[in-house]
Amino acid sequence: MVATRAGASSIHPNTTTQPPAMRQGVNSHPNKTKTAAARAKETPKSSTHGFCVPYEIRPSTIAGRGVFALEPIKRGTLVWEYAIGRSVVEYRNESDLRTRLDGATRQEARDVLEHIYIWKDAAVEIIDDAKIWNHTPNPNTGYHPDDPDIGGGLGSYALRDIAAGEELTDDYGDHHELAWFEGLCKEFGATSCTDLGRKIR
Repeated sequence: MVATRAGASSIHPNTTTQPPAMRQGVNSHPNKTKTAAARAKETPKSSTHGFCVPYEIRPSTIAGRGVFALEPIKRGTLVWEYAIGRSVVEYRNESDLRTRLDGATRQEARDVLEHIYIWKDAAVEIIDDAKIWNHTPNPNTGYHPDDPDIGGGLGSYALRDIAAGEELTDDYGDHHELAWFEGLCKEFGATSCTDLGRKIR
């Protein structure tokens, strides 16, 4: 894995050029009897579901593709919102995540695992274009710059003023770690976001 939360994903290709009516998320056809893992398997394409600012996906000098601001973003602005079923799916245990990976090739499973991060006790799969967000030890987004408790530590805020055309970056080393998830990554030959973030400092 290179220093990216996404790169080219065979499971969730970029579809931001589709009109909004054509984009579907986890809750497009809700079925409350399905588990999070079952709903995630049905998650079709990536989209703008959690983004609060205009952006585009294009080649990155950091790695693969990246997320770039289309307009200036002021310090403290909510850039991306953590919304279960709209921008993320949470897996609270290994069994649910294994269900998500059922039927995937080894490469597809690795791709999914390398685009999951850990927040407290959950493995969080990003199901929108935020999975393209690249890592750097000096990011321009993260917890709110004035109070990390704003938003409950969820979502990404501008840590400083961000210029139009600038790539949005995150520090993967700030994410948490779960032993069962790290074990699953090793099983499939994946590098977790947390591990990558700690290696690239």
